Amino acid sequence: AKAGFKYWRATCSTALCMLCCRFQAILNATNGDGHRHAVYSLTVLGQYMFSGDRSGALKVWDLAQGLCVQTVQRAHDNAITSITGWGENYLLTSSMDGTIKVWSPGSSPTVILNTQPEFRYPEDDTQSSSRGGYRQQQDIPGIVTMFGSADPAGRSVLMLATVRDRSVKLLELPAFADRGNLPDVCDSRALSAIPEHNIMLAGDKNGTIKIFQWKA
Repeated sequence: AKAGFKYWRATCSTALCMLCCRFQAILNATNGDGHRHAVYSLTVLGQYMFSGDRSGALKVWDLAQGLCVQTVQRAHDNAITSITGWGENYLLTSSMDGTIKVWSPGSSPTVILNTQPEFRYPEDDTQSSSRGGYRQQQDIPGIVTMFGSADPAGRSVLMLATVRDRSVKLLELPAFADRGNLPDVCDSRALSAIPEHNIMLAGDKNGTIKIFQWKA
């Protein structure tokens, strides 16, 4: 079966009567522009939903129309594991190919994102070959998940968990500058934060949730 989406609107006679809600599908994309592989990540920013799948395809959905309005077929070389907004218009995607890509806004209703990323982390290895070409970095650990937060000064910080890592990396945007690590978080699968209280949270494969706080 082809993978796709249904987006549901719930209506109910009373505000608390959740068990007797009636549902109506307002977005149904199981063919045509729907995903052909398992969907790994979703986020909603304004009127658009962004989705990434196992093959590395990135799709943009207009929720008002209930339609897929753009597809970046090879946004990544492996599964897109997380999607998050940054700033007013930028989109960040992470992948099991070991990269984070920053996507800038497009210029028309059918080009919501530019089809080439504004920036890639880590950057390509610029070591020239004998033919004058470039070699991409090898053996980059896959990115399992990421989460955007802020430090006490309000600077944007990205929390990043990679495959078989024993800590969570912290990167300051926009330069992806190293801000250290959250230690002793084994193979993290879930990240979150409470920026207004300077708190970061990470769950690991052993069933432990650890809470960290920025130093004053």
